[in-house]
Amino acid sequence: MENNYLTTKQMCNRLCISKSTLARMRYDGSGPAYAKIGRSILYPEDALVDWLRGRTFRSTSDDGGRGHA
Repeated sequence: MENNYLTTKQMCNRLCISKSTLARMRYDGSGPAYAKIGRSILYPEDALVDWLRGRTFRSTSDDGGRGHA
């Protein structure tokens, strides 16, 4: 199975978040898995899908205490 990789800019566009928010998520481990090659950070698309699936809820009472998104 071939995996496509997204740049930080592409991830920010897909998630509608800022680069600083994505950087904070990398720092505290709350974001999707990533690979670092030299100074480049790449996100496997399947890691994004897995991460989003883990953040999918049916109601606000089902969000594991994370609050409103």
